[in-house]
Amino acid sequence: MVTTFRTSADLEMLLDQAAKRTGKARSEIIREAIGIYCRALLKDDKKTWFDELSSSDFQPVRSGKKDLATNPDHLKRAVKNAAKRRNLG
Repeated sequence: MVTTFRTSADLEMLLDQAAKRTGKARSEIIREAIGIYCRALLKDDKKTWFDELSSSDFQPVRSGKKDLATNPDHLKRAVKNAAKRRNLG
């Protein structure tokens, strides 16, 4: 299969140097480089920090209640409780 692409002068120079050093054809170096890059990019076992945390013992606490920050009844109770704590302290 033939694929055509443009490179920079710097990349051409690097490619020529790599071909001379390894004795490989430029096309072989390009195929190897693309294969290595794509496999690394698509590797399934790479996990993000979020994946690591969510698969570990650190799990979010579930209250069983819907979003308390927007629940008017919860907000009223929270304000009253905070006022009581301030008055007692």
